[in-house]
Amino acid sequence: MPAQTAGINLLPKTEFEQSFWGRFLKWAITTGRYILILVELVVIIAFLSRFKLDKDLADLAESIGGKKAVLAAAYSTEQDFRFVQARISAAGTLLASQLGARQVIETVTSYVPPEVTLTRLAIQPTLVNISGHTASQAGLATFLARMTSDRSWRSIDLTDVLATPTQGIQFALVAKR
Repeated sequence: MPAQTAGINLLPKTEFEQSFWGRFLKWAITTGRYILILVELVVIIAFLSRFKLDKDLADLAESIGGKKAVLAAAYSTEQDFRFVQARISAAGTLLASQLGARQVIETVTSYVPPEVTLTRLAIQPTLVNISGHTASQAGLATFLARMTSDRSWRSIDLTDVLATPTQGIQFALVAKR
């Protein structure tokens, strides 16, 4: 194995090399060039990334433009949908606030015995007026007993009773809810 040789410098060092500016110049020439190369690399990377960022920006602008076109095309459909939705909501509100006439009619007619005939049924928010006639007192008594057995009525008042030989017993009653 060959022996390592040490570098021999036969030139004497000058005063300039020993001074502050001499050492700074030597440092700038050796280490400074690495710093300069590093800065140039950063500048080149920034320059090249600009192309990628410009392409991304153009793609985003195109994507946003396409989405705007889709939204503009769907605008009329959305307006129609919102209009129908508002109408459905209004219909639901009306149905919820109805008097419940169907349920009242079904309830009252389920209590009517065969010998009783109803001639008038008037439904109001808090009361129901019922008029009719029957051939016997038992039919009227059965109808009243069935109506009073229902706990959904607050009170049931028999307001008019009239016995006639041609139509039997005519009656009128008010049921309060």
